[in-house]
Amino acid sequence: MEPISWYKDDNGFISLAATAANSGPDFEYPGADLDRDVEHSLVTYYIKVSNTNLDGIHRGNSTDIYIHDPSNYQVGVATGTVSDSNQIITSNISSFDPYVVEILSLTEHYSQEEFDPSSYNISIVDKSLAFSNKTNFLILFEEDSVGTEVDITYRHWSFGSSANSLIIGENFKFPASDMLVKAMPPHIIQINDLEYSGGVDEVLMKDKFKDYINSLERTSFDKSDFVDLLYANGATHVNLDMDVSVKSFNTEFVSDVLSVRGQAYEMSITQVGRFYANDESLVGISQV
Repeated sequence: MEPISWYKDDNGFISLAATAANSGPDFEYPGADLDRDVEHSLVTYYIKVSNTNLDGIHRGNSTDIYIHDPSNYQVGVATGTVSDSNQIITSNISSFDPYVVEILSLTEHYSQEEFDPSSYNISIVDKSLAFSNKTNFLILFEEDSVGTEVDITYRHWSFGSSANSLIIGENFKFPASDMLVKAMPPHIIQINDLEYSGGVDEVLMKDKFKDYINSLERTSFDKSDFVDLLYANGATHVNLDMDVSVKSFNTEFVSDVLSVRGQAYEMSITQVGRFYANDESLVGISQV
């Protein structure tokens, strides 16, 4: 079997052609011999289901719809209280926004002292619901913190609820499918060190980088792309010894940070995501 990469276009997409079961020349006139028309043949596949869920209504199909919309990412803060089991479950916090794409920090509510990331563990109760409006985080603390009020700072997709209402509305929803709208898992480009001379100032240059990175539709980038962007905005010299890394999230909200040691970075063909950058991830861009 040929590798799937043979069929990918320059943007990493694959085009599929499908024939509907109620179309074709033999279907257009009475008396058509559909038994001999391979375009209308139906093949039955048998599967074994071992994880049957008897709750709810099952229509036989489900679709996750990932949407990349970084212009509507916002930072939110919600306060939760550590329970007797030394944990916080975000579904118990009414002010916690849906469509979270990143947990940024945990701080003690009154002192505003930030918890060390090694002092707690964040997981998702149901990983299949990550990045949706049903995501439920479980935050477990290593040391006894029962009764402590904690501020959870996170980044979320503010337009998610509106997009969800539109897509699953009765006028658009496919009747035999359960659809779940999700924020696109981000692959955050972190520029830790990139020096340039001349051109626009750092603030404007970072805006140029954000616009460029957040509009990328392909699943790869080259460091030379950043050099070209600097020169296109007036830079007279660029230090090519740059430090770039990528913090990537998979569809289950598990993150990993990879240093880009070569010239290019490419997402795996098994990954779902788009590149994203913000002021914090571009802190290493400096004009000298």
